Amino acid sequence: MTVRSAISRSVGIAAESTYGTYVNPTRHIPIIGESIEPDYSRIDNDDVIRAGRFTMHSDDQAPGRVIHQGTIQTLLYDRSVGIFLQHVLGSGSTTGAGPYTTPLVPGSSTGKSLSIQVGRPSTDGTVQPFSYSGAKTRSVKISGKQNESVKFEADIIARAVTTATGLTAVSYAASAVPFRWSQFGTISLMGATNATVSEITITMTQELDEERLFLGASVIGEPYQKGLTAIEISGVAEFESLTFHNNLVSGAVASYSIPCTSGSYSLTFAGTARMDAGQPTASGREIFKVPFTLKPMGTTDAAAFTATLVSPDTTP
Repeated sequence: MTVRSAISRSVGIAAESTYGTYVNPTRHIPIIGESIEPDYSRIDNDDVIRAGRFTMHSDDQAPGRVIHQGTIQTLLYDRSVGIFLQHVLGSGSTTGAGPYTTPLVPGSSTGKSLSIQVGRPSTDGTVQPFSYSGAKTRSVKISGKQNESVKFEADIIARAVTTATGLTAVSYAASAVPFRWSQFGTISLMGATNATVSEITITMTQELDEERLFLGASVIGEPYQKGLTAIEISGVAEFESLTFHNNLVSGAVASYSIPCTSGSYSLTFAGTARMDAGQPTASGREIFKVPFTLKPMGTTDAAAFTATLVSPDTTP
């Protein structure tokens, strides 16, 4: 029996072979929430004059372009969610025989798109399937904070939706568990080990041309990258020494490593970066904290930022 509330909501995903051609979900992910909504553009020809009329005639309007956009919020599980990382970073090949290792590096995401099916229960007892095609991953944000599971959020833009495709039976990966705060390993920032990081966020964003509209078409063309992949590492640590301050002043580029491991599976971010914020602050008599921001950059894309995923998934 279907529970007639968001208790029965589901999200399933699959990689598309052709942009915009829907594929039934091949995996489902447990979610905290999702906010994928339509953005309908209307063509209102309200500059047309019809003698004696003070409101627009209904014949002088038409539908315009439609996109669907929003976020999927979940946890950083040790499997199933890596596909979003692959699609926002673009480049990476998988090796191994289980667990499988995929080093993901900023690169081209052309041809990488998802089909996403969201099951939304209505009060008549039906889980209504909203099947989105041509979904590109704009950004991925991974956030770790003391005494919490690691959060994962993907921001997507999709080309089209239909409610006519049947709901695929929900099936979650067996034994999928989220990473948690205590599973972060030795964090190294600006070439020095830092054992007092209390929270950290890694954000990966690709700048997409999302308005590829052409005569004779009612949907957008595949959004292509039109800028650099923007990556930011931010967080809070205790004021241990002048290391952060000195790097902030010098503008030097130095190494970083942020590992998170659960048994045989892991996700590690590593590369080189410049520190763009790192001023100690305190309120009252508390220990000084340093809110920091790192901007990855390097001699190559891989040297600047590599996300190495080790998981039971044969492909991310």
